[in-house]
Amino acid sequence: MPRSAHVTLVVKGWTGWSVEQPKAKSQQLAVQPGQKLTPAAVGIESSEYSITVDFVGFNHILVTYSGVVMDNPNGTINLAAPRQGRSIIYLQHCLRLSTPTMDGGNSIALTLDRIELPA
Repeated sequence: MPRSAHVTLVVKGWTGWSVEQPKAKSQQLAVQPGQKLTPAAVGIESSEYSITVDFVGFNHILVTYSGVVMDNPNGTINLAAPRQGRSIIYLQHCLRLSTPTMDGGNSIALTLDRIELPA
């Protein structure tokens, strides 16, 4: 049995048209290599995205994302950034992704909580 990772996925809608903003929804998940996280798979309605867990290491996971862009370090969104890519997430670190739009969409945060070694 391969290693599995325990992650926390937080999805928050946002809109530029209203002061009131939707509440964030979160889900704690155990994931394995090959598993795909999508709005339907995690049960949190949002803009379409896909995050695939490619590899689970001893202290990190490697993921491929599509349909969203990686947030800039200052929290802004680069609308011209690639809408797909790969990223390494280390233990207790978070990958922040967003819908590449100006007037509304979703922010996604994927945090690697822990790695579970096979028995």
